Amino acid sequence: MKILFILLAVMIGIIGLGMWFRFNRLPRPPLKKPEKMLKPQEWSREEVTVGWVGHSTVLMQLYDTRILTDPVLGKRVGESIKWLNRQIGMKRHTEPAVSLSDLERVQLILLSHAHFDHFDVPSLSQLAHEGCYVVTPKNTACLIKHLPFKKVFELGWDEQLEIEELGIKILGVPVKHWGTVTLGTAGTAITVI
Repeated sequence: MKILFILLAVMIGIIGLGMWFRFNRLPRPPLKKPEKMLKPQEWSREEVTVGWVGHSTVLMQLYDTRILTDPVLGKRVGESIKWLNRQIGMKRHTEPAVSLSDLERVQLILLSHAHFDHFDVPSLSQLAHEGCYVVTPKNTACLIKHLPFKKVFELGWDEQLEIEELGIKILGVPVKHWGTVTLGTAGTAITVI
């Protein structure tokens, strides 16, 4: 049994090493500029405007309220390794279509679920300020409790939330989509905001 375990571990190591060499030889295109940059400072507060920032990130202006979904603004999406001062994970192909300075007035951030490409803590750290609310699925607020947001709400299946100050109602919709950030936060069903 012990020999079988060692053989299996060696095989997994060889396969992993082979995949690492293969993926490191793949061409890496340079980071592209977006075809069109968003200019939210020019958006009217008297109408509804929506702009795609990149991947799952959308910037909305609902009259006087500015909302951002699933902000992913960095060059990578993945786990931060503090002692290496690096973030590992997938590289983005196109820069965000809005500058960080244009997002200072965001009043509400909606986080749909806890995958790295939707729940990017480094991006949330850059956006955190005392005037911004965050709505996140149940059992995920602990991941950003250290950030200085005005208030972080958790929403479960079929739960509804009203933020009176912004005049907005939000509904948590049940879905079947495996939602985890790390192995310690694994779950099989999640709420999408």
